[in-house]
Amino acid sequence: MGPGRLESLKNGYVTLSHRWGSAPFLQLNDDTKQDLEAGMPIMKLPATFRDAVSIAHRLDIQYLWIDSLCIKQDCHNDWLEEAPRMQHIYGGAAINIVAGHSNGPESGLFHARDSHLVESFIAQAEWNDCPPQQYLIWNETEFKSDFTSAPLTRRGWVFQERLLAPRILQFSKMQMYWRCSELFACESWPFGASSSEQGYAVRYGPDLDDLELGPSSDITTLRDQRNQTRKWELLVMQYSACDLTKPQDKLIALSGVANLFRNVTGDQYVAGLWRSALPRLLCWERHIGNSDETQKARGARPAAYRAPSWSWASIDDPVSYPSREYHDILLLEDLIEITNVDIVAQGEGKTAQVSNGVLTVRGWLHPFKFLSRQGYYIKYKIGGDIRIGRHSEFIVDALLNENLEEMDLWVLPVRLAVSGCDRGYFAEVRGIVLKKQGDTGFYLRVGLLNDSYYGDEVDERARGNDVLGVHSYMSFQIPNERLFTFRRHLGECVTISIL
Repeated sequence: MGPGRLESLKNGYVTLSHRWGSAPFLQLNDDTKQDLEAGMPIMKLPATFRDAVSIAHRLDIQYLWIDSLCIKQDCHNDWLEEAPRMQHIYGGAAINIVAGHSNGPESGLFHARDSHLVESFIAQAEWNDCPPQQYLIWNETEFKSDFTSAPLTRRGWVFQERLLAPRILQFSKMQMYWRCSELFACESWPFGASSSEQGYAVRYGPDLDDLELGPSSDITTLRDQRNQTRKWELLVMQYSACDLTKPQDKLIALSGVANLFRNVTGDQYVAGLWRSALPRLLCWERHIGNSDETQKARGARPAAYRAPSWSWASIDDPVSYPSREYHDILLLEDLIEITNVDIVAQGEGKTAQVSNGVLTVRGWLHPFKFLSRQGYYIKYKIGGDIRIGRHSEFIVDALLNENLEEMDLWVLPVRLAVSGCDRGYFAEVRGIVLKKQGDTGFYLRVGLLNDSYYGDEVDERARGNDVLGVHSYMSFQIPNERLFTFRRHLGECVTISIL
């Protein structure tokens, strides 16, 4: 590194994102507080901390903020007070140093390497019937590995830190990376990476510039509100795949980013979701892969309460949101009305941890009986109808302590989406499957049900009043002037509370 050029930020401070690891290391607590306040020789600090001090000196920045040395690790109240302030701590720093490849504080930022391996060079090639062209040659595999395989990329707290920081200097195994509002560069691309490589890096290390959070006046239209909600969905999908040493930090480790969204949108934050888009955001599902093994949930919901069952933050698995309804949409319809959301927040602010949450909704509730499943084919019963759904999917949120066949289950249709496709159109109803809590009148979410139809299947089910959860006599216009009317004997619209 050459001399620092952040001249306007000399009086600022640097933050450090690092992996704690499993081995003991120097932390702020009652035993070390006096020694740290009195001053400690730099050589007594772990290697990663020493290297961060060296970088701050080279940038001519006097102060360095490290979480394990600036928050008392044996004082829960101090942690509760400081954790919600991450938005201002990382957002207000001159630069955030990222220990991208270190496994712990003793790993350090600098590694022995052959710098020639990261150099890019120009090659000229000639092909048959084509004029000579020049190509930039570089190690793309190593670049991608730094954003997918590095130990720090899957840490939950670091996900937020990288989002909040205005500038990032990342030290990886083979090279350094720089990101700010104007430039994403590395030693292979010293004058800026190509748009495709920037896009790859954003997917595995997003920044708020990519989220395009503008002033509130920019999101007043319904379309822009949908765009903002989609950005939140994508962020949740990435964050939920990250690991947390303490799973109970699920909400508070994202609270700084939630505060930024709230400041821009003016929306109400409710346990990881947003009040204005609740029906849509309730339709999260546990992310599953293609094999039987990856379809299994990691475990039951945690014994210690951290979020209501209707929040994605209540489970340890990655979650996903549908992408289908954002292409060739013909109709979007909420099938429930949110009448009240009651959240009891813990600590400072409204975006931190919660100790209780109750969602009250009005909609059509159907008895749901799970019968059997073979691969992607599930057999279940709704009211008096037995369905074997080729295009239906029931995904449990977490491992359950009792058999689904023995539960008092109900399905609440939440959202209808109709889109165009190569078979004419595609209709999908997404509903949450609920377990009734005895005679209390309360319900718990246990999973998500997708009930979908292609082309003439919609006509057939509509004629038989067999479309799940759609409003009675609701109609909508499909292109080519064909009018379809979905009808179903829904019974009485009820109001329920979901814990």
